[in-house]
Amino acid sequence: MNKLMHQTFNWSTSNGEMEDKFSEFDSILSKSLIKVTTVISNPADFWCHLSSHHAGLFSVTDINGSVKQSRRSAKDLARSESDAFHLVYSGLPWLFVNHLGHELPVPAGTLVLIDTRKQYISSLPEGFLNRTVTLPREWLQTWIPEPEKIIELNLCHLSGWGKVIASYIENLSPQYLEKNDFQSSLLLDQLGVMLSFLYNEVVCENASPGHFSHDRHYQRIVDSLQQRHTNILLKAEEIAHEVGMSIRNLHRVMANQGTSYGQVLMNFRAQTALRMLKADKYDELSISEIARRAGFVDTSHFSRVCKKHFGLSPGQIRKNRDSHR
Repeated sequence: MNKLMHQTFNWSTSNGEMEDKFSEFDSILSKSLIKVTTVISNPADFWCHLSSHHAGLFSVTDINGSVKQSRRSAKDLARSESDAFHLVYSGLPWLFVNHLGHELPVPAGTLVLIDTRKQYISSLPEGFLNRTVTLPREWLQTWIPEPEKIIELNLCHLSGWGKVIASYIENLSPQYLEKNDFQSSLLLDQLGVMLSFLYNEVVCENASPGHFSHDRHYQRIVDSLQQRHTNILLKAEEIAHEVGMSIRNLHRVMANQGTSYGQVLMNFRAQTALRMLKADKYDELSISEIARRAGFVDTSHFSRVCKKHFGLSPGQIRKNRDSHR
C-alpha cells in the first residue's frame, strides 16, 4: 500500500462549555466514524470522550461515555456514504441487535464484526468503552472472500484467532498510533493475515463451526498447514515430524475429522490464491506466478482447484474483480 496521511482527532464533553454537547457529539460521530441515531434518556447527564486516528480510509476510534442507544436506521444508511466494516473491541459488556431483531450479547474483551450497510442497534451501558477499527469493504474482501459469513458473531468464542486479534486491537489505541512512527501498511497486513486465519478456521470447508475440533493433534496439524501451506514442496511427512507423530497417525487423525491432509492443504492454498487474485498489489503477477506463490505445482491444477472451490477460473476471478470497480 502507499503511504497514508495520518491524522488524530480528540473530542470530549469535558473540554469547555457547550450549549448542546449532545448535538455536537452527534455531528462529531457522523464525521469521524458513522452516522447513527443516538438515543439518551437525559441530555443533562450525557458525557463522552472520543479519540480517532485516521490513516486514509482506515481508522481506529475509541469512544467512552454515558449510557446510550445507537441506532443505524434506514434513514441513516440513505444519508451515509460509508461502505465499510467495523471491527469492534468491547471494554465493557453491551448488547447488539441486528436488522432481524436477533440479539447478540457482547462480553467485555471480545470482538464483533459489523457491516455498516446493514441496520442495527447498539445498547451501551454507563461508562462503556468501545474501540472500533474501520475496514473498507474492498480491502477486507482481499483477505476474506465473504465477510458476511463472520459478521454479528462473537469472534473470540468461535476461534482462538479471535482472541489473538482482540489482544492485538486492545493495544492499538489512537494515542499509541499517534505517538509511534508506524507503517500503516504493515499493521494492516498483520491484521489481514490474522483475519484470514480466523476466516479459514471458522468458515472454510472442514474448519467451520460444525467441523471445529478440540482434538489437540488435529489443531496442531491444521496450524502447521496454515503456516507452511505455500511451500510448493511441502510433504505430509514434514508436517507429521513437526507435530511429533507418525505419518500413519497423521492420516488417521485427519480421517477422524472427516477430512484429509490433502483436502485441508488445498483449502488453505485456494484461499491464499483468491486473496492474491483480488488484490491490486498483485496485478503485475501472472496467473502462473500466483499459483506458484500459493503453493500449486502447475497452473492447470490451480485452475481446477479454483473452479471446484469458487466456481470460476483464476482469470475469471480477476476479471470479475475488475468489472466491479
